[in-house]
Amino acid sequence: MSKAKTEEGLGCLFVIAVIAAIFWAAHDGLDSHGWIPHNEETAITAQSSWFVGESKECVSYPPFNQAEAQPMGKPVGYAVGRIKCDDGPEHRVKIRFFGRIEQPEYEVVKWKCTREEDSFTCYELSGIRTEK
Repeated sequence: MSKAKTEEGLGCLFVIAVIAAIFWAAHDGLDSHGWIPHNEETAITAQSSWFVGESKECVSYPPFNQAEAQPMGKPVGYAVGRIKCDDGPEHRVKIRFFGRIEQPEYEVVKWKCTREEDSFTCYELSGIRTEK
C-alpha cells in the first residue's frame, strides 16, 4: 500500500471519529434534557382511581451504593427501578421515561407520570441532593 493511500485512510478514520464524537455528544445532551425516550419495565405505585390521561407527581430513589444496586442487577444511580406516585399497590408495567435512566448524583428524582391505557409515561422534573 502506498504512503498516499495510508494517509488518505487515516484521514478518513479521523473524520469518522470526529463525526461519531459529535453524534455521541448530541445524544448525551438530548438525553440529559429528557428528549430521548427510554422504555423500561418498572414497578410503579398506582391507585385504582388513577384514570387514563391523568398525571401525578412521582418520585424515585436511585440506589447510592453497590450494596443497594446489586440486588436489582442495575448500576448505582439507576433512577427508574421503582416509581412511587401514591399509596396504591405496586404494579410492574412498561413505562416510557423521558429523562436520564442513571442519576447517581441524586438521592431523589421527581417525575411527572401520566397513566396511559396499558402503560405510563414519565417525564423527569428534577433531582434532589441531600447532604449527609
